[in-house]
Amino acid sequence: MISSSWGDESDILQEYWQVMHVNCYPGRGASNNGLEHEQGKRVDAVYCAHNCYHMDHCKGYVHFSAHGGQCFLLSWISQDPVADCDLGQIGTESWQFDTFVKKPRSTDWVLDHFYPLKHVNCYNGRGAWNGGLEQYQGIQGTPSSCGHQCFNLRNDCGGYVFFDAHGGQCFLLKHISAGPVGECELGRQGTESWQFTTYIK
Repeated sequence: MISSSWGDESDILQEYWQVMHVNCYPGRGASNNGLEHEQGKRVDAVYCAHNCYHMDHCKGYVHFSAHGGQCFLLSWISQDPVADCDLGQIGTESWQFDTFVKKPRSTDWVLDHFYPLKHVNCYNGRGAWNGGLEQYQGIQGTPSSCGHQCFNLRNDCGGYVFFDAHGGQCFLLKHISAGPVGECELGRQGTESWQFTTYIK
């Protein structure tokens, strides 16, 4: 067991944003420079998290949950994994890959509490629910102002969608699915749907 300051070994997973069913690897939205010896080790996601966390040059990892679990540490991960990495297909082994991105520290403290999943639009019936937040739909704003509103609502807001068109619009959400890539609407390049970003708390 790895010793850490976390009360529970699995607490370290809170240091990462999990992007379910997305596989980033060299040539497809990631690189492993300097971490070539940390590829394909048979371990669980928590062990991967500890291993990566203690390496400054590790920016995250991919965990493959099949066959006893495998870990692939990464030195760089695209800020746009939906567009640049492989999306899993339901019913295939590709569905069992998850990318874990180390939480960065931004210049706007509130944005540190959200993971931006570009080109993904979650809404009622498509991976999200806005129950009780109807007055916060389509309001003008920026990613930061939307984040502040959501953060101030505490547990009543689980994240938000930002539409980067028409001056910027926010759609606050009570709940967002744990697997938004599979359940929410994926944008199509060249259309307005490409301008949605889901921010997950």
